[in-house]
Amino acid sequence: METISDKMKNLNDDSLTVFDIIQKQGPVSKNEILMRSRMKMTKLNRILASLQEIGAVIRIGNGDSTGGRKPILFDMNTKDFFVLGLSIGSIRYTLTVVNLKMQIIASQRFVMNREHTPQAFLDQVVFQLFSMLDEQHIDKSQVLGIGIGSFGNINKEAGRTIRQSSFFLNDQWADLPFREMMQQATGFAAVMDSSANCEVLAHYLYGAGKGSKKLISLTCSMGIRTGIIVNGQLIRSNMVRDDPFGHMTINMDGPQCKCGNYGCVECYSSLSAIYESFLSCIKLGRTTLIPNPMDRPTVEQMNEACKKGDALSCELINMGATALGCGLANYINLFNPDMVILSGLLVQKSDIYYNTAVETTMKRLSYLNNSIQVKIIKADENEKAFEIGGAVLFMEEWINRQR
Repeated sequence: METISDKMKNLNDDSLTVFDIIQKQGPVSKNEILMRSRMKMTKLNRILASLQEIGAVIRIGNGDSTGGRKPILFDMNTKDFFVLGLSIGSIRYTLTVVNLKMQIIASQRFVMNREHTPQAFLDQVVFQLFSMLDEQHIDKSQVLGIGIGSFGNINKEAGRTIRQSSFFLNDQWADLPFREMMQQATGFAAVMDSSANCEVLAHYLYGAGKGSKKLISLTCSMGIRTGIIVNGQLIRSNMVRDDPFGHMTINMDGPQCKCGNYGCVECYSSLSAIYESFLSCIKLGRTTLIPNPMDRPTVEQMNEACKKGDALSCELINMGATALGCGLANYINLFNPDMVILSGLLVQKSDIYYNTAVETTMKRLSYLNNSIQVKIIKADENEKAFEIGGAVLFMEEWINRQR
């Protein structure tokens, strides 16, 4: 059976330009496409006919008239072709099926731990992935490919996971050709990047970051992850090292971080650091309003306990958020973004953490530079940037690689 990849592999640069416009801006009229592509109408007509013939683009009706005939509107075929996403977090992973407009068709989240060897994890993911496709009555030939967003550090070009201290998976994940393994196990084309880069792409192209000139996406969960886009271009750090923001030194005399450095932002602001400090304090005799504290409380429990006057919860949440705010103020002064989007468990589940981090950031910025204008917002959970990030990565790399 001819696959979607077979149908679309021979698209030329002009066809991909039109595809890209419709995929991101649709529904659009011919005149709107002409303005964005600067093509001649005869060429555009040929391209639209070709994209409709392979089934990628469809006519969806007519737009509003501006004085003459109502314009015909074109959009992506959202019913027949799909992209997959695998987002690997520190303790969970998510499998997502989206259509060509990056709208979620199905998404499931699963728990992972150090018992997941690479092969066991891969076998489980492949089974779950094809089960999801079967449930949605999607044939393998309808899938364009899969994008993988991985927590921790990777070699993007080689598609390999890199051994490093903050990666919470089994030690066998060190220097692993995971992209190639996924391609062989599924038969799908695959791309791979950090989950932070996948998330910032999703925010920028399909979420609250749309239209931003300089965007920072910052995820606060078991670890701290950042993604940066400047003038539409993803700014990549050295992927074989830990996140540059999470491992920015904010206290030269601070505790040693898992990366080997001392006083990193992540030593105070990450959920793993807060949990570690909480348990250490309990062992030393500190009290808390949270029942069964040695069972590791949830973020929601600590947040509510703080509101009820629990000194330990308040101390750790505020310390972590203040450290984050100090580091973020430095980052904003360095990159001068117009928008910062905060996400992750700590941000979504603790209003105290989020508000303290933002207040600290703005206060520090007022000391350093009154001219900086930046909007700091909490990620909209409905955008599902983490879930669709891998699929967004694949679509962008597929469009650019074909050219």
